[in-house]
Order: sequence, then C-alpha cells, then structure tokens
Amino acid sequence: MMQVKKQLIATLVASTFSLAANAAGINFDGANVPDCVLATIDSTYNCRDTATDHTNNVYIASGYTVVMNPTYGTSSYLSDNDGKGVLEAAVAILGANGKLKGTLNAASTVALGANAEIIGSVISATTVALGAEATVVENDASPGTVIGDVTYVIAAGSTLALGAEAKVTGNVHAVTTIAVGADGQVDGNVKAGTTVALGADAKVTGSVIAGTTVALGADSSVGGAVTSESSTVTLGANSHVKGITTATTSSVTLGAGAYTCANVVATAATLGAGSFVRGNVDATTSTVGADGFVTLNMSGVTATLGANACYGSITVTPTITRGAGAGNCNDANIKTDTSRAIDPEVCPQ
Repeated sequence: MMQVKKQLIATLVASTFSLAANAAGINFDGANVPDCVLATIDSTYNCRDTATDHTNNVYIASGYTVVMNPTYGTSSYLSDNDGKGVLEAAVAILGANGKLKGTLNAASTVALGANAEIIGSVISATTVALGAEATVVENDASPGTVIGDVTYVIAAGSTLALGAEAKVTGNVHAVTTIAVGADGQVDGNVKAGTTVALGADAKVTGSVIAGTTVALGADSSVGGAVTSESSTVTLGANSHVKGITTATTSSVTLGAGAYTCANVVATAATLGAGSFVRGNVDATTSTVGADGFVTLNMSGVTATLGANACYGSITVTPTITRGAGAGNCNDANIKTDTSRAIDPEVCPQ
C-alpha cells in the first residue's frame, strides 16, 4: 500500500509538471502580464483578479511571487497586497520556490513544485499535487471552500497528493484519494471519498474520515478520530491515533507497537505485539498479540489473547482464549507493562 502511494505522488507531480512546457497561456516568469505589475526587485507580481480566467494555463516560475487582489472599480491593486483575489486557471503550476497569495481556482490540475507555497486556498476540479516541502497555508483573506459545515483550504475534485515533507495548514478534502508522503503534515482534518494513506512519519493533527480504506505508515500519527465508513483501518508499526478509531463494517488492525488513545469500534480488531488501546475494544472478534493490552473493556463474541496480553475487563461471550501470562491487567500475577497508557506524553490524560 505504501509503495502504491509513493508511486501515485511521483506520477501526479511528474505528469503535471510536464504540462509546463506546453502551458499556452499566462506565464509569471518575468514577462509582461496584463492587469499585473511586476516589481523586479523581488520578482513579485501584483495582479487584479481579472488577470486570468478558467481557460488559461497558468505557470508561476521558480522564484516568482504572484499576489492576487480583487478589482474594486478603479482602485489600485498595487496597494492592496492582501491576497483576497482569485487566480482562475485551467491548469495551474507553481515551479520550485514559486509563490501565490490568494485563492487558486482551477478547472483541472494544480501542481506545486518543491518548496512552492500558496498562502490562501486551493480549489481544483481534478487533482492537487504538492511536491517535496511544498506548503499551502490558510489565509483569512482567502477563507477556503465550505462543504457541509466544514471549511477546507484544499478541495480536490479527485485526488490530493502531498510529497515528502509537504505541509498543509487547514482542512483538506478530496472526492477520491488523499495521500500524504513521508514526513508530510496536515494541520487540520482530512476527508476523502475513498482512501486516505499516510506515509512513514506523516502527521495529521485533526481527524481522518475515509469512504473506504485508511492506512497509516510506520510512526505516523493522527491527533483526532479515524473513521472508515465502509472498509478497513490499518495502523503501521509504532503509529498512533489519539481519538476513537472506527470501522463498523470491517476491521481495525494495529501493527507492532501501535496504539490508540481512545476506543476501537469494528467488526474485527487485531492488536499486534506490544500495541495497546487506551479505552474499550468493541468488536465481534478481537485478537491481542503478545504484550499487547486494552485498558478498559473488551466486548464481542470471540477474543484471543497472546502471551502476556491483558485487559481491564472482558465481556466476550462465548469464546475466550488466553495465552501464557494473559489475563486481567489488574491481577497481581499479570506482568504486562501498561505504563505507556498513563504517560501524558503518549496519551493526553
């Protein structure tokens, strides 16, 4: 799954940037652009939002900044610099270290090169791809897209892909897939119509909702709840979720050393060796690997406990299978180390 995700990001970024050479439209690369004024001292274009429309392929070259300002009759766009304007485009590409301040509304693909930056919001009818260390930061002047009762700084009509160490500040939404590369970060909530995949050491500070699969890479983390609406949730080795983890129609699987700081609700729950749930596990079938534990209650029909696995209480009926040294965490003869669950650095109390 992780290899597929890496290939997806690489393919999206590479294929989109190949459009730059054929971007018959508006290039912010030092050339004259109507309704814009270029300050050559810092390579910054200040533009009215009449400078582009949805038929233009737009390219912001490496090292150039574009600031979009709304048109107020005859008012000067030179003095605004607030990014309240909209850059309309068909395809929009920001080269390495390119920068946009304002709302980007594209009829097709949006791609940011390495270290490119958007201060504002992004709307794409298809794909949004961020290269390595690229950033999108929400801006009060460009509040984003409201879907339901949530405002999203990025709203993609199909796929959103973040490259390695890319970062988004704000909520993100994609109609199909959201993939966050290694060490990538979303400071906000994530919602995808199908799959959410986090690479190794990736981080989401808010919640994650996926129509189908949620997959967390090794050492990745989610600060809120994780929900799969119709499929599985998988936590890689040493990854963690601070909120409730839910897969009511399928399974939740925790890799070795992974943990959740709240309840797990699923048809089947599997905890790998040394993993734990600080809360309840409500699953028809539960399996806890060696040295794993559940701090509160395990409920369901079948439970299998590996060596030295333990629980706070259990209401499984009718089948419970216990390995050597497994049992109630509070019993004196149970030697399972459960100290991580009460460590405020691991799970906030």
